[in-house]
Amino acid sequence: MSAAAGVVFAGSFFSFKKDEKAEILNTVGKRKDGLPEFRNVEVVRHKEPKDRIWVTYHDGVYDITDFVDKHPKQIMWAAGGRLEPFFNWYTVHLDNVTVMTELENCRIGNLHPDDVAANKELAKKDILKSAGKKKPNLPEYRKSHVATHDEEKKRIWVTFNQGVYDITEFVPKHPGAKNILMAAGGSLEPFWNLYAVHNNNAEIYAMLEEYRVGNLHPDDVKENEELAKTWDPYLMEPKRNPELLVNSAKPFNAETPLNVLAEHFYTPNDWFYVRNHLPTPEVTGDEYMLEVEAGKQEATFNLEDLKSKFEKVEVTAAVQCGGNRRAEMQEIKPIKGLNWKGGAIGNAKWAGARLSDVLAGYDLKGVKHVQFEGYDEGSDGSPYGASIPIEKAMSGDVVLAYEMNGKELPRDHGYPIRVIVPGVVVRVISAWNHM
Repeated sequence: MSAAAGVVFAGSFFSFKKDEKAEILNTVGKRKDGLPEFRNVEVVRHKEPKDRIWVTYHDGVYDITDFVDKHPKQIMWAAGGRLEPFFNWYTVHLDNVTVMTELENCRIGNLHPDDVAANKELAKKDILKSAGKKKPNLPEYRKSHVATHDEEKKRIWVTFNQGVYDITEFVPKHPGAKNILMAAGGSLEPFWNLYAVHNNNAEIYAMLEEYRVGNLHPDDVKENEELAKTWDPYLMEPKRNPELLVNSAKPFNAETPLNVLAEHFYTPNDWFYVRNHLPTPEVTGDEYMLEVEAGKQEATFNLEDLKSKFEKVEVTAAVQCGGNRRAEMQEIKPIKGLNWKGGAIGNAKWAGARLSDVLAGYDLKGVKHVQFEGYDEGSDGSPYGASIPIEKAMSGDVVLAYEMNGKELPRDHGYPIRVIVPGVVVRVISAWNHM
């Protein structure tokens, strides 16, 4: 195809260069200066040709009375309301420059900012209902065909519910690219059972629908549903305080009510905020082993070793999730991540062995960092981990904690062992450790 791609739709012909196409698609529905402003209550009065047919799309208000005859009758679903639900089903229009150009030619005004915000909330509900549902005018595929698309050179396809998706371009943009590739050529449901923060996430669903290429055969949909029910990695989660403010059930993420933080210098263990990326590991004290590797030197310590062979020390340290108070940031600008308010923080008295004591017998010449790896593992078997500089590790204030506020370390907070690194962001404070 030449640099100028021709598109014919409803008897019209437009020619666009690639950069022009991108510019058009990026500006459709954006607020425009010099146009009158309307409210949703005004738009809803225009549902019939005799009253003129109006719709909204993002920040724009459109009179599509003369546009309707050229398009499928289903567009009348949107008359007097929002186009977004229509486009959720007929996604082929979203990349059609001719359709979007014709729509923008019907522009008559801007939508009031309050109604834009209200419509965005409705759009989230729309995508949660429509994502993965069977869509008209799309080809149907069998699982066996999807399975052949399991690497980049063949295009990477996945299924979700009744949908088939080509996510080849999406993978490099995904923060967990190597993890999502575990679903390549197959179903996303088992992957999302583990990384359950994706489930019922409007932003994720909307992004996925951009890569929709077809529908999955009904027999395969039924088979996938049965397979998804057979495995739940969150089945054996510990019991939690029902009064915690839950931001995510799977994986479990919950914060402490602010009044509890204000009432207690040491945050009670059962009120302490919980931050998980994956299912909570089940590790007993008897089976726990701390594996330490330093060059060619290796050693293993069980929980009793850490308690009996090294001096028990205490350190008071507050820990805080790096995303705490993200909800306030969201009010300024949409950002990714859990909507923490102010309770993803807590203070505790931690007791255990100094990391410097455990490492004292090792030749650490040339070592620059100590890497910690947790027992919580992703779908590819990779553990959650982080590191700290060797200077910090040997400072004497880093503790391999087995007690929290004078009690055995709770499972949600790293039992049997977690690393406490005062003065370092909690993202690099790892739980359920080996080194």
